[in-house]
Amino acid sequence: HQGRLFVATGQGAYVLEAASSPGGRPAFHPIADTQTQSLAFLEVDGHLLLANSRGVFEIQGDAAVPVRPSSNVAISLLRSKHDPSRVFVGLPGGLASLRWANGRWLDEWLVPGVKDDIYSMAEDGQGRLWLGTGAQGVLRATFLPGWSGGAAGPPPQVDHFGEGQGLPLNQVAVLETPGGTLFATHNGFLRFQEASG
Repeated sequence: HQGRLFVATGQGAYVLEAASSPGGRPAFHPIADTQTQSLAFLEVDGHLLLANSRGVFEIQGDAAVPVRPSSNVAISLLRSKHDPSRVFVGLPGGLASLRWANGRWLDEWLVPGVKDDIYSMAEDGQGRLWLGTGAQGVLRATFLPGWSGGAAGPPPQVDHFGEGQGLPLNQVAVLETPGGTLFATHNGFLRFQEASG
């Protein structure tokens, strides 16, 4: 981000700083107010978001500013391609959304119908959101016309895909690739076939 290397660790978020003296070595320095489990970064139009065990924060300089503080961990982040002002936040037992508007992040709250732990996300070309869970297969959220974030407008249609659709019982990671959405499993990579459901 802006030419600097940031890392998320179990003990917090860090940034790599140049050597402070000639002949010295670069070193990682903690970002203020992030000394807790940190799970993911997401860059959005010059903003660097961090998901950690206290919610979602924006890294500004060498500090973390609350965007969506919570007593619950934020696990994963995904910027929507369908609506680039929106960021989805994977949570234990749910999904939330944020939106950048009028120079600030707005919390759009929870997306109805998603109750599983969301570890990974991908958005397909139709704007459907694929959600990788801890051990409950994959969810697909199809947003209906008029949905404007969180519980506003008609709730999304949420479909579950599991063993009956060829996915193993253990964790499935959802990945965005140039060739489309893939599911990474212990049995290899799988792709959804629309015709068979």
